[in-house]
Amino acid sequence: MKAKNKRNYIFEFYKQSVASSKFVLVFLLSIVISFYAVIQIAFNTNYSIGFVRIYTNGIYVMALLLILLLNSKITFDNFEQNQSFIIRFSTRKKYLKELIKNCCFSSFCTLLLNIVLVMIGLNIFNPNTSLPDYEIFPIASKYYIIFVLFKFLILSQIITILNVLLLKIINKKIVIPINILLYVLIGFNSVQYSKINAINQIPLFIGDYFCFNIYNSFAFEISCFLLYASILFAGITILNSITKKRMRDIGQ
Repeated sequence: MKAKNKRNYIFEFYKQSVASSKFVLVFLLSIVISFYAVIQIAFNTNYSIGFVRIYTNGIYVMALLLILLLNSKITFDNFEQNQSFIIRFSTRKKYLKELIKNCCFSSFCTLLLNIVLVMIGLNIFNPNTSLPDYEIFPIASKYYIIFVLFKFLILSQIITILNVLLLKIINKKIVIPINILLYVLIGFNSVQYSKINAINQIPLFIGDYFCFNIYNSFAFEISCFLLYASILFAGITILNSITKKRMRDIGQ
């Protein structure tokens, strides 16, 4: 497929997806959870504390991950049903790569939408826009906010890629319930936090990287996350190879 034609098809694909009633549902749910989170979690706090509390709150994380799952499933189905687009790929490898890229981009846009909605909500319901130093580490709050959002972006993209690969080789009636169970566990995982002071205490459950825990330093927290993310990416690489081998003909 020529690059220009490919861009045109992708543009039309996203145009149709955004115009669909299912995407409207994603948008409305995003508005509801974002403003609810601001009112219930971050009301009467300063801007930085409110932001961190929202994006490390288990219930909000669970709700947002469910929305991202819904969005990924919509994108996946739309892509799979677009036969005129699929048949233009010459190999399974190119087809799978484009499918993953589309789902990841859609997930990124949905996450970005939620971040913007939270920012709007904080500005409306929380007049205190100060950004003092972070209360746990001796760093500016803006740096920790960036790190929290970076973690959420990377982990949500990893989950999206895993779901796409699994949906290609496993029945969706298995993949979707597993996701829902995982998100519920993440939601209730934030009831109590852990203190992590050594490398042998690094959490193994992905939910611990979404939710709030106390590390002995900011640098150590970053290191733990990067190590964990690297392990997940290695797993994705292996699963990607397995998926390519087990995939049937393109579009089936």
